[in-house]
Amino acid sequence: MKDYAIAHKIYVQTTLSCNMRCQHCCYDCGPHRRAFMTDDTFKAALQWEKHTLFNIGGGEPTCHPLFWEFMNAALNVRGAGRIWLATNGKRKHHALLLAGMVRDGIIKACLTQDQWHQPISQD
Repeated sequence: MKDYAIAHKIYVQTTLSCNMRCQHCCYDCGPHRRAFMTDDTFKAALQWEKHTLFNIGGGEPTCHPLFWEFMNAALNVRGAGRIWLATNGKRKHHALLLAGMVRDGIIKACLTQDQWHQPISQD
């Protein structure tokens, strides 16, 4: 599979919670939002159009308390190279784990760091 060569994609917004409060957020996500997709809903979404690229989003996906369980389920159902997500990288430990998964070809991801986002912590 070539990068982003899949014509059809599914976007699953797992949470409205985010560890940033960006002025440009079109979903009004932020620390004040505590909305999380249930495990059952996520697993049902994994069954749709299995040949498509599965996009995990939010808010900040890593803020979901079941984030790593969701990632494992998605990889088990969809397989390596068929999961995509964006992270703001503020949760540095999670961002580094995700970067390793990208490096190893397990997932595709992007870091949403620009002049509008808060910087990633150095600790």
